[in-house]
Amino acid sequence: MRQVFLDYDARPVPKTKRFCIKCQKDIKSDRPARIVRVLDEMVLHPDDAGDLGEDYLVGMDCAKLLGLEFSRPEQ
Repeated sequence: MRQVFLDYDARPVPKTKRFCIKCQKDIKSDRPARIVRVLDEMVLHPDDAGDLGEDYLVGMDCAKLLGLEFSRPEQ
């Protein structure tokens, strides 16, 4: 199973419900975001995840740091 460590920063407190799971910064509604599947602080590759983990939003900058192949476009 392909996976990458999330290495999130829990210091900032998001002000909205639309925030990046990695950096905790709010994502504006007009900005693109991606969806990652997270299980125990590990981001699972979409092809390997199956029913494991939960979906979270990630901003584009953080998605690039994780590797775009570990995320999928937001619907």
